Amino acid sequence: MIWKRLTKFQAIRELENPNWNEVSADESYTELADLLYDIYIKAEKESEKSKYLLDLYFAIGMFEIIGDSPWEDSTSSKWNMTVKDASDNGIWRFLSLHVANKIIYKRWSSSDNIADRICLKPARNYLKSLWWYIYLSKQKTKVATFSVLHNNSTDTIVSLVERTGTTGYDRELIRLLMSKVMEVKTNKEIIFRKLMKFHHAFSINIEPNLYEGGIEGYVSMLFSSIRKDEKKGKIINV
Repeated sequence: MIWKRLTKFQAIRELENPNWNEVSADESYTELADLLYDIYIKAEKESEKSKYLLDLYFAIGMFEIIGDSPWEDSTSSKWNMTVKDASDNGIWRFLSLHVANKIIYKRWSSSDNIADRICLKPARNYLKSLWWYIYLSKQKTKVATFSVLHNNSTDTIVSLVERTGTTGYDRELIRLLMSKVMEVKTNKEIIFRKLMKFHHAFSINIEPNLYEGGIEGYVSMLFSSIRKDEKKGKIINV
């Protein structure tokens, strides 16, 4: 799949059109636009007015269509996006304005920062952030992935996607970490932020795969570090 792109300047200029959200999908992306819109409408119905569940249902459906090697129980798609493509902000700007513009408007029209979700802040591009959230959290099946993520919140997306650390994303480590966070009983968001904070600090000098016990041992060490850091009893239940 050869994806079309927009520069940041082009995207900003297009947003100056007050009817940008009503522009028809690019003719070579009409089928994809219709699929994504149907997925979003279905997600709205299933989410029961929860913004996070809306994003999660849509993200999983979107990833199944344009994900990098989706789940074992998914069929192949002609729009599968590689990790290299998913790192290209120009592609996400084009998809946001020429394929999923109606979706983004429905989700963010009441927000003051809708431009951030399209082009001003790449890490906050709506489609991009959801794609990476699923990619980094992906388990073997779609059901298992949903199970790991369904009790999280929009803060989890921010904490994960917008905080890559100095060494970028470690896919297998993050997927393991997300599965372990699912087991946390209380203060999940606080603990997750602490886990990411410790990981970014430790990974400067420690290679997780070379840690004793591999990434399993490394993740256990992160949780132990939180316990030691919370001796005052504020957050013990991990």
